[in-house]
Amino acid sequence: MKVIGLMGTIGAGKGTVADYLMGKYGFKSITMGDLVREEAEKIGLEKNRENLSKISLEKMEKFGKDYFIKKAIEKIKKEKWERAIIDGVRNPLEVIVFKKEFGGNMKFILVDAKPELRFERMKIRARVGFPKTVEEFQKEEQNEWKQFRLNETFLGAEIIINNDSDLESLHKQVEKAMSEFLK
Repeated sequence: MKVIGLMGTIGAGKGTVADYLMGKYGFKSITMGDLVREEAEKIGLEKNRENLSKISLEKMEKFGKDYFIKKAIEKIKKEKWERAIIDGVRNPLEVIVFKKEFGGNMKFILVDAKPELRFERMKIRARVGFPKTVEEFQKEEQNEWKQFRLNETFLGAEIIINNDSDLESLHKQVEKAMSEFLK
């Protein structure tokens, strides 16, 4: 089994990297945020960032900080994925628990890009509750850095991919990472 933990800033291109890995290398993907969105859907809440953050905190307070981590691990093992992507690794505990669970069969990849570029990508994505201005985007991002302690989380990255350029450049960086990881 090979597992990749994708982490990165909002709109950096984690999903694009995941799509490439699924198409080219047969990885299957689970998105940490989708686990939270599923919980919102169960209780009929709008899936905006505020509600998702609230649900996430409530579940972790009630069932433990590793609640969604355990759900991801359970899905990967239950479905017997040989190549798995955990998209949206957001906090230091996830890095610790996933690494403990999968050991040397796991690598963490950090995807990043310039803030202005990420904001433009988020505008195109147009998710519910998306910030309308760069200032709102920056404020939301600052809140996430604090809430999830992203500075600590990103220290767990073993591979860094810069997505400031074009798709070809992104794919080359992913290829290099996979040539080392899938040996």
